[in-house]
Amino acid sequence: MKKLIFILCLVWITCNSFARNDTILLNKDLVVVKLDDNAFVHISYMNDKDYGRFPSNGLIYTKNKKAIVFDTPITEELTDVLLTWMIDSLQFEIVALVVNHWHNDCQEGIELFTERSIATYASEKTLKISIEKNLPVPEIGFVDSVQIAVSDIFVNCYYMGEAHASDNIVCYIPSSHILFGGCMVKSMNSRGLGNLSDANTQQWPLTLQKVKNKFPEAEIVIPGHGAFGGTELIDHTLNLLIRN
Repeated sequence: MKKLIFILCLVWITCNSFARNDTILLNKDLVVVKLDDNAFVHISYMNDKDYGRFPSNGLIYTKNKKAIVFDTPITEELTDVLLTWMIDSLQFEIVALVVNHWHNDCQEGIELFTERSIATYASEKTLKISIEKNLPVPEIGFVDSVQIAVSDIFVNCYYMGEAHASDNIVCYIPSSHILFGGCMVKSMNSRGLGNLSDANTQQWPLTLQKVKNKFPEAEIVIPGHGAFGGTELIDHTLNLLIRN
C-alpha cells in the first residue's frame, strides 16, 4: 500500500511539476529540478564516510522530445531510475550522454546508455584514463571541442585545461545561456575545494579564467555539487583557489 501511494504521488508530482519551476522526486536519492521548459538539473545523493550525505549534479536538456544528458547520477541504480523516467514516463529520445570527467559521479552506469544505443561523449583524455583504470569507456572522444545537436539546438562541449581533474570539460547551451561547469566549479556554499586527489591546483585558476572569459553571457552556472547560480560561482571558485 505504501509503495502504491508513493507511485501515485510520484506520477502526480511529475505531471504537475512541468507547469512551474519545481522539484520532481524520483526517489529518496534522486530529484530533478526544472530550470525552464527545456532544461533540468538531476541531483543524486549518496552517503560518504568523509563528506556525509552529499549531492551530485547533472543536467538534462531537451527539445522536441529529444534529450541530452550531462553526467550520470552517482550510482548505476540511480542512473537506471533516471533513464527509465526519461524514456518510459516522458517518452524522450535520448541522443547522447556527455561525461565531464572520469570520476564515478560523472559516468556511473554509462553501460546503461550504451545498451540503449545512446551515444556517449567525453574528452579523449577521459577515454585514455578510463582504459588505464579498466573503467567503462565512452564511445566518442574529442580533443578540443565537440558540437552535439538536440533537435534544432546545438550544445557545445570544450576541453579547456586541467582543474579538478586532468580531463574535465565544460558544456554550454547558447540558446539557454546555461553553462555546465561540473566539479571545476564550486557552489557558493563551498568553503573548500573538495576532493583534490586528481586536481591540478596550479592550472585550475588558469583554466577557470579561460572559462569565465569564453562565456561572459552565461546566466546559469551548474557546479558538480551543490546549488547552481550565476557566474558568481566562477568568481567564488577562483577566490577559493587563491586561498588554497
